[in-house]
Amino acid sequence: MYYTWVQSAWGKMLLASDGEHLNGAWFEGQPTIKLSAEAIRKDDLPVFAAAKQWLQDYTDGNKPACLPVLEPFGSAFQKEVWELLMKIPYGRVTTYREMALCIARHHHYRRECPQSIGNALKHNPISIFIPCHRVIGSDASLVGYAGGIEKKRLLLCHEQADLSHPVSLTAEK
Repeated sequence: MYYTWVQSAWGKMLLASDGEHLNGAWFEGQPTIKLSAEAIRKDDLPVFAAAKQWLQDYTDGNKPACLPVLEPFGSAFQKEVWELLMKIPYGRVTTYREMALCIARHHHYRRECPQSIGNALKHNPISIFIPCHRVIGSDASLVGYAGGIEKKRLLLCHEQADLSHPVSLTAEK
């Protein structure tokens, strides 16, 4: 495992990679950082260059065209939730309940559980790139961001997100 530090408009970030994929992106001090003690600092990996370029494009207010190759580590359920996050368009939001409904319908569950969605989002290892900041409470409240609510607010403001009209994800399933 390799790592590097980058400066973003929202604070210093730790990036982690297996050498080919971006496996982690955390804000400094984020409680969910998972980096092995054996990790080696390597600032010049192509995946880190791609991640830095993506962050720069995002910071400049552009909708970044191409993500670095992402490979988050997590359970099958977490990966399913994180994949669903990738369907939330730039500048839009959805709710924990909407995400839970989408997962429940996909699996033919009888009921949804927004708390399980929140738990999966809490463990998202690739902040900003996998946009868990785009998930809000049903009452449009900014809740549950591992990088901190203030960073979530700043990211949503940066995207000029309209919190009053959450996007529906269930229509796609």
